[in-house]
This record gives sequence, structure tokens and C-alpha cells, in this order.
Amino acid sequence: MSNTVILLVGEAVLVIVILTLIAVITWLFFRRSSSRTETPIAQLRDVSSRTVVSADEAATQQEWPSLARKMAAAWLVVAEGSGIGAYHAVGEATTVIGRSSSCDIKLTDSAISRRHATIVKQGDRFSLYDVGSTFGTEVDGKRVDPGEGVPLKHGSVICLGETRLVFKQR
Repeated sequence: MSNTVILLVGEAVLVIVILTLIAVITWLFFRRSSSRTETPIAQLRDVSSRTVVSADEAATQQEWPSLARKMAAAWLVVAEGSGIGAYHAVGEATTVIGRSSSCDIKLTDSAISRRHATIVKQGDRFSLYDVGSTFGTEVDGKRVDPGEGVPLKHGSVICLGETRLVFKQR
């Protein structure tokens, strides 16, 4: 009888240890995932006017290191689409945006061309050019003609396929 009691106590201890491990792992998982808050797309963009509330509010899923943000002259924030909240630095000369791995800013939206658009820095100003994309590009709700540059200002909303980017400049 004493062997049976020892076996039962041993099994009970093993079950308690396993349940404790499961509880700790679950707590760690939910703690990590609850630290990131997601803003519903409906709050980011008013569908009728195509305006994004702000890039700071859109940046809810990914924090960009403040040092990198301070070093970049300009950046794009994904306000809608795949990778919402992601920051992308705009280069010092020409920045190519598209799906291709050779692009400076790679986006996964299937409605974006492999080489969709470029942002060109001229002095302290930036302009966006559509490079002949299949579905076109819009800046602040206006269609960009292929090959024609559109000046970007702080807060400009760039629409490529189903992706909305907000241009931010120091």
C-alpha cells in the first residue's frame, strides 16, 4: 500500500509541475501579444475621404527605433495593408518601392508592381514618380501619371494597390 501512495503522490506532483509550466508559458505568450495594440483599419482611414488619421496612430504594431527615425530625413509608415505600422526609411537619393527583392522598400501587396514607384530626393524636398505600375499610384487622392513627379509633403498619403503609406519628413 505504501508503494501505491508513493506512486500516486509522484504522479500528482508531476501533473502539478506540468500544469504550472503550461500556465507560465500561456501567461508569457499573452503578456507579449497584449503589449502590442492593434488599431482597427476603420479608425485609421475614413473610407469616404481616404484620409489617414496619423502615422503615429498607425504605428501600433511595430516600434521603429528612435535613433533610426532621427537619422532618416524621411520615412514611410504603413497605415493600411500588409505590415501595418511598419516604418521604412526613405534614402538620400532615389528610393524604389515595389514587390521585388531588389527594391529599397519591399511591400507584399499583390496589387503592387515589382517596381511600382520611386521617391527622389532633390535638396530637402521629395517627389514620388510612378514608374509605369500596372494599377497606378495616388498621392493625397490624386492619380500620379507615369513618369511625372508629384511633390510629397509631411503627412502625404500614398496609395499603392491595397497599401496606404504616410510620408513623414523631419
